[in-house]
Amino acid sequence: MEKEWIEVLEKVEAETKKINEHGSDFIFFRGHSDSSWTLLPSLYRTVFTTAKIEQILYYDFVFHSTIIFQKQLSSWEVLFEMRHSGIPTRLLDWTENFSVALYFALKGDKPNPCVWMLDPYKLNKQSFSSATIFNTLTDLEFDYFNGFIAESVAPNKTPIAILPITQSVRVFAQKSVFTLHGTKRGAVEELFPDCVTKIEIPAEAIPAAKSFLNLSGVNEFSLFPDTDGLGRYLVEKHCK
Repeated sequence: MEKEWIEVLEKVEAETKKINEHGSDFIFFRGHSDSSWTLLPSLYRTVFTTAKIEQILYYDFVFHSTIIFQKQLSSWEVLFEMRHSGIPTRLLDWTENFSVALYFALKGDKPNPCVWMLDPYKLNKQSFSSATIFNTLTDLEFDYFNGFIAESVAPNKTPIAILPITQSVRVFAQKSVFTLHGTKRGAVEELFPDCVTKIEIPAEAIPAAKSFLNLSGVNEFSLFPDTDGLGRYLVEKHCK
């Protein structure tokens, strides 16, 4: 079992070295408990019965959340808060920490998990002609509302790598980063296959991988540092 896990780590290290040699010092990771899942955001994975669902969700969220935030949020802040609340959006969650991605890959206890690795600089160079990771507040010529809700300006067509604009406790704990998917539907691995690599985790490697996470202190409470996360962590630790 240790042999298979070491082979997984060697593949991650080799891909990291390859990306670094191409001039990228930042890697995005995403864990999938089922390796057949594609790199699509929830907005494009969910079946809706109503047209213009993104606009409906946006306006309803803004209307009902006013009492919660008690201030006017920018449209980008609204988008991130919607994602944080579990609403389908065009954001796809990634992390800059391999261990965090590994934890989410193993969380489903399925026999075929994987971790995706993305070169964000290469993606943005191909998708948006700029080899940088975008801050939505300063680096883009459109905002979320004008680009995707009012549709008054042209936004990105294909996925781009972006940084979070709010440092919530959960975002900080999970070292969260994102891809913002545009008007052209399609998974990252389909649109930009040379920007991503899938690292399969064999079933034989899973026990050693879980031991690695335990030694690394990666668990429900470290990733969800609130009472909900603490509760799940204690149940997992003492009741299973």
